[in-house]
Amino acid sequence: MKDFKVLIIVVIIVVVLILLALGLEWLKSEWTARPEESSAPYDLVSTFKEDAETSRAFTWFTGAPGAEGRLEVVKGKSAAFTAGNVVKVQAIDSVIKTDEGKRGVHKL
Repeated sequence: MKDFKVLIIVVIIVVVLILLALGLEWLKSEWTARPEESSAPYDLVSTFKEDAETSRAFTWFTGAPGAEGRLEVVKGKSAAFTAGNVVKVQAIDSVIKTDEGKRGVHKL
């Protein structure tokens, strides 16, 4: 009877370990997945141009090759995008081909 209980415990532990391994693999695939056909930006790069106080360049990627890029910034110290101090700038959009398909590239 004691051997049967030990066997049951070992089987339960093995099943739990298998489920944990499967769960970790699923999470790993979710973390490394690239956005498919999503216009949400990823891999944002910002660099200084000329005068670092007044000039900045941005580049980002999207999963949707045909998506339009636009940047909105607020002038001054206010963080509200509802006031009349919002500056909207249209990005230069292009498409690149990667191992995972076509991606949108947006620069401004």
